[in-house]
Amino acid sequence: MNSSKLSREERRFSLIEVASRLFMEKGYHETKTKDIALAAGVSEPVIYKHFSGKQELFFEVIFGIASKIIDRLNFTPDADPEKFIQKFIYMHLDTVDKHFGYIKFVLIQLITEPEVREIFKETLLPKMQKKILPLIEGLNPGKEIREYDFFILGGMLMIMEIAQGAFKHYPDNLSRQELSEKLAKTFLSIIKAGETKAGETNRVEDKDGN
Repeated sequence: MNSSKLSREERRFSLIEVASRLFMEKGYHETKTKDIALAAGVSEPVIYKHFSGKQELFFEVIFGIASKIIDRLNFTPDADPEKFIQKFIYMHLDTVDKHFGYIKFVLIQLITEPEVREIFKETLLPKMQKKILPLIEGLNPGKEIREYDFFILGGMLMIMEIAQGAFKHYPDNLSRQELSEKLAKTFLSIIKAGETKAGETNRVEDKDGN
């Protein structure tokens, strides 16, 4: 396809593909916008016509898959919390299985690159929080939402990602469905345990008159 005759959407997709290859080869920090432009056969200003900068390109390349999973989830008041979390975990594990090369790359970048961690905190984490928040509020009405609940879920998934990629199977040879069910129960029990502890603390404070 002639590079000069690409439509705006085709150009954007082409830049994402080129950036994806360079990010995987060189890492986030070492990849410059001028490198992406050169590999794509365009001038550097062309990139800024489609993206605000390297951060937005990185988000499109790496977090696009995860973002699509989150966008497919919608918790409603009549939904079963356990089944909702099971579905989220199942889809996540399925994605890891299909795209482990990207997932591994993201994990390495999150560990080694402070700027990437900031991108995660500012983009994907809020999307995840927005989807999971109604579930936690439903389980814990009128109570303060604890931010570490989200990090617990994220940590559980990261451990499974590493195990799945490194050992090519799930713990105890569980099926993906069985593992999703176990992780969902664990996550929800942590939330409920937090509620119980908070309730006990409030009762003690009321009794003491503080």
